[in-house]
Amino acid sequence: MKLSKIPSIEETLVNVLEWANEKGILSEESKYAQYLKIMEEFGELKDGIRDQVPNMIIDGLGDVLVTLVICAKQNGLNETKIIEVLNNPLHSFFDCIEDFNTNMCKLASCLLRSERLEAQNKICNLFISLKEIAAKEKQNLSLCFYFAYEEIKDRKGKLENGTFIKE
Repeated sequence: MKLSKIPSIEETLVNVLEWANEKGILSEESKYAQYLKIMEEFGELKDGIRDQVPNMIIDGLGDVLVTLVICAKQNGLNETKIIEVLNNPLHSFFDCIEDFNTNMCKLASCLLRSERLEAQNKICNLFISLKEIAAKEKQNLSLCFYFAYEEIKDRKGKLENGTFIKE
Protein backbone atom coordinates (compact mmCIF):
# COMPACT_ATOMS: atom_id res chain seq x y z
CA MET A 1 0.00 0.00 0.00
CA LYS A 2 1.46 3.36 -1.04
CA LEU A 3 0.56 6.38 1.11
CA SER A 4 1.11 9.99 0.20
CA LYS A 5 0.57 11.03 3.83
CA ILE A 6 0.60 9.04 7.04
CA PRO A 7 -2.85 9.40 8.62
CA SER A 8 -2.81 10.92 12.08
CA ILE A 9 -3.63 8.93 15.19
CA GLU A 10 -6.70 11.19 15.53
CA GLU A 11 -8.03 10.30 12.08
CA THR A 12 -7.56 6.59 12.57
CA LEU A 13 -9.00 6.75 16.11
CA VAL A 14 -12.27 8.18 14.79
CA ASN A 15 -12.46 5.46 12.13
CA VAL A 16 -11.68 2.64 14.57
CA LEU A 17 -14.30 3.82 17.07
CA GLU A 18 -16.94 4.16 14.32
CA TRP A 19 -16.12 0.64 13.14
CA ALA A 20 -16.27 -0.77 16.70
CA ASN A 21 -19.59 0.98 17.33
CA GLU A 22 -21.07 -0.38 14.09
CA LYS A 23 -20.01 -3.91 15.10
CA GLY A 24 -21.43 -3.53 18.61
CA ILE A 25 -18.03 -4.00 20.23
CA LEU A 26 -18.29 -0.86 22.37
CA SER A 27 -21.08 -2.42 24.42
CA GLU A 28 -20.63 -3.03 28.15
CA GLU A 29 -20.98 -6.79 27.63
CA SER A 30 -17.80 -6.80 25.49
CA LYS A 31 -15.51 -5.30 28.17
CA TYR A 32 -14.02 -8.59 29.41
CA ALA A 33 -13.79 -10.09 25.94
CA GLN A 34 -11.92 -6.97 24.83
CA TYR A 35 -9.42 -7.39 27.64
CA LEU A 36 -8.73 -10.95 26.43
CA LYS A 37 -8.35 -9.67 22.87
CA ILE A 38 -5.69 -7.18 24.00
CA MET A 39 -3.79 -10.04 25.66
CA GLU A 40 -4.05 -12.17 22.52
CA GLU A 41 -2.78 -9.37 20.27
CA PHE A 42 0.02 -8.48 22.71
CA GLY A 43 1.16 -12.11 22.65
CA GLU A 44 1.44 -11.90 18.87
CA LEU A 45 3.39 -8.65 19.16
CA LYS A 46 5.82 -10.24 21.63
CA ASP A 47 6.31 -13.16 19.21
CA GLY A 48 7.19 -10.70 16.45
CA ILE A 49 9.65 -8.89 18.70
CA ARG A 50 11.23 -12.14 19.90
CA ASP A 51 11.64 -13.42 16.33
CA GLN A 52 12.51 -9.94 14.98
CA VAL A 53 9.93 -10.13 12.17
CA PRO A 54 9.15 -6.51 11.17
CA ASN A 55 5.75 -7.27 9.59
CA MET A 56 4.63 -9.11 12.74
CA ILE A 57 5.79 -6.18 14.87
CA ILE A 58 3.94 -3.63 12.72
CA ASP A 59 0.80 -5.79 12.67
CA GLY A 60 1.03 -6.47 16.40
CA LEU A 61 1.50 -2.82 17.37
CA GLY A 62 -1.49 -1.79 15.27
CA ASP A 63 -3.72 -4.61 16.52
CA VAL A 64 -2.85 -3.94 20.16
CA LEU A 65 -3.60 -0.25 19.69
CA VAL A 66 -6.97 -0.98 18.04
CA THR A 67 -8.00 -3.29 20.89
CA LEU A 68 -6.67 -0.90 23.54
CA VAL A 69 -8.56 2.06 22.06
CA ILE A 70 -11.78 0.06 22.13
CA CYS A 71 -11.11 -0.97 25.74
CA ALA A 72 -10.42 2.66 26.65
CA LYS A 73 -13.74 3.77 25.18
CA GLN A 74 -15.60 0.94 26.91
CA ASN A 75 -14.13 2.14 30.20
CA GLY A 76 -15.15 5.77 29.77
CA LEU A 77 -12.01 7.38 28.34
CA ASN A 78 -12.97 9.92 25.71
CA GLU A 79 -11.16 10.50 22.44
CA THR A 80 -9.53 13.70 23.74
CA LYS A 81 -7.89 11.88 26.66
CA ILE A 82 -6.74 9.00 24.45
CA ILE A 83 -5.13 11.45 21.98
CA GLU A 84 -3.56 13.42 24.84
CA VAL A 85 -1.90 10.29 26.22
CA LEU A 86 -0.76 9.09 22.80
CA ASN A 87 0.70 12.51 21.93
CA ASN A 88 2.60 12.98 25.22
CA PRO A 89 6.38 12.67 24.94
CA LEU A 90 7.96 9.36 25.84
CA HIS A 91 9.42 8.76 29.28
CA SER A 92 11.93 5.96 28.86
CA PHE A 93 11.71 2.45 27.59
CA PHE A 94 13.58 0.66 30.32
CA ASP A 95 11.37 -2.43 30.22
CA CYS A 96 8.21 -1.44 28.41
CA ILE A 97 7.11 -5.04 27.76
CA GLU A 98 7.24 -5.84 31.47
CA ASP A 99 5.39 -2.57 32.20
CA PHE A 100 2.68 -3.57 29.71
CA ASN A 101 2.31 -7.01 31.33
CA THR A 102 2.14 -5.50 34.82
CA ASN A 103 -0.50 -2.96 33.81
CA MET A 104 -2.57 -5.65 32.08
CA CYS A 105 -2.67 -7.59 35.37
CA LYS A 106 -3.65 -4.46 37.26
CA LEU A 107 -6.32 -3.64 34.65
CA ALA A 108 -7.84 -7.11 35.07
CA SER A 109 -8.12 -6.51 38.79
CA CYS A 110 -9.77 -3.11 38.23
CA LEU A 111 -12.26 -4.56 35.76
CA LEU A 112 -13.22 -7.36 38.12
CA ARG A 113 -13.77 -4.90 40.96
CA SER A 114 -15.56 -2.37 38.69
CA GLU A 115 -13.04 0.37 39.57
CA ARG A 116 -13.60 2.52 36.51
CA LEU A 117 -11.28 5.43 37.35
CA GLU A 118 -8.41 3.13 38.28
CA ALA A 119 -9.05 1.09 35.10
CA GLN A 120 -8.77 4.31 33.08
CA ASN A 121 -5.40 5.04 34.71
CA LYS A 122 -4.11 1.56 33.86
CA ILE A 123 -5.31 1.92 30.26
CA CYS A 124 -3.41 5.21 29.97
CA ASN A 125 -0.31 3.43 31.28
CA LEU A 126 -0.83 0.74 28.63
CA PHE A 127 -0.95 3.38 25.89
CA ILE A 128 2.34 4.79 27.18
CA SER A 129 3.99 1.35 27.28
CA LEU A 130 2.80 0.61 23.75
CA LYS A 131 4.25 3.91 22.50
CA GLU A 132 7.54 3.02 24.16
CA ILE A 133 7.55 -0.44 22.57
CA ALA A 134 6.95 1.14 19.16
CA ALA A 135 9.81 3.60 19.69
CA LYS A 136 12.15 0.86 20.89
CA GLU A 137 11.29 -1.18 17.78
CA LYS A 138 11.72 1.92 15.57
CA GLN A 139 8.12 1.76 14.33
CA ASN A 140 5.68 4.58 13.59
CA LEU A 141 2.68 3.84 15.81
CA SER A 142 0.35 6.03 13.71
CA LEU A 143 1.18 4.00 10.64
CA CYS A 144 0.80 0.68 12.49
CA PHE A 145 -2.60 1.86 13.77
CA TYR A 146 -3.68 2.88 10.26
CA PHE A 147 -2.60 -0.47 8.76
CA ALA A 148 -4.54 -2.34 11.44
CA TYR A 149 -7.66 -0.28 10.71
CA GLU A 150 -7.29 -0.90 6.97
CA GLU A 151 -7.19 -4.63 7.69
CA ILE A 152 -10.40 -4.65 9.77
CA LYS A 153 -12.52 -1.90 8.22
CA ASP A 154 -14.43 -4.17 5.80
CA ARG A 155 -14.53 -7.18 8.10
CA LYS A 156 -17.90 -8.84 8.48
CA GLY A 157 -19.02 -10.82 11.49
CA LYS A 158 -21.24 -10.85 14.53
CA LEU A 159 -21.03 -10.29 18.27
CA GLU A 160 -21.32 -13.43 20.41
CA ASN A 161 -21.06 -13.22 24.20
CA GLY A 162 -19.23 -9.91 23.91
CA THR A 163 -16.74 -11.18 21.33
CA PHE A 164 -16.71 -10.11 17.68
CA ILE A 165 -16.52 -13.26 15.57
CA LYS A 166 -15.33 -12.55 12.04
CA GLU A 167 -16.82 -14.46 9.11
